[in-house]
Amino acid sequence: LKEFSRYAPGKALLKLRVPVLIAHGTEDSMVPYNVSKYYAQKYKRGRFLSVKGADHGFEGFEKKVFSEVVKWIKKY
Repeated sequence: LKEFSRYAPGKALLKLRVPVLIAHGTEDSMVPYNVSKYYAQKYKRGRFLSVKGADHGFEGFEKKVFSEVVKWIKKY
């Protein structure tokens, strides 16, 4: 995870100029939930999908997440 932090994905997100769906599980054991929520609030071209109870890989929540992804893709 330390290696990943040097890439600053949150800061990179703010440079994008396209709509982005940001999905994050409330029980993520790898990336703090509040980090994604913080950047999602700053990024005005996207939507933040909070997945209550989901860990990093959304195991057990695939149907919910994939359903939202499909809606997002169809919208844009």
